[in-house]
Amino acid sequence: MGLAVTAERWVRLFRSHPLCDEPSREDRWRTNVSGYWYSGHFKNKRTGITSGRRGDIIFFAGTYKSGPSHIGIMLDDEFFIHAGGEMLQINSIHDPMWRPYFLGYKSL
Repeated sequence: MGLAVTAERWVRLFRSHPLCDEPSREDRWRTNVSGYWYSGHFKNKRTGITSGRRGDIIFFAGTYKSGPSHIGIMLDDEFFIHAGGEMLQINSIHDPMWRPYFLGYKSL
């Protein structure tokens, strides 16, 4: 799929969302993918690659460091959007570049 949004525009859109308030002191330690994977902030953890649903947070491990290291948002039951370099990318969970690193899904 050919959707590309600059990182600057994504940050502007993200920060303007009403749920993106300044985090409380208790939440400040969750500043990386690993923190979100191991925290209780998200519920409904699923590790089957075909169990993803629209709006789920998808996690990958070992992409550039050990442990949970990359995150995206599911657009449907196959495609997810994520930061890839300076632009957003949409990929399939079955893409050979991503499937080996799949860790699981979480949802609110």
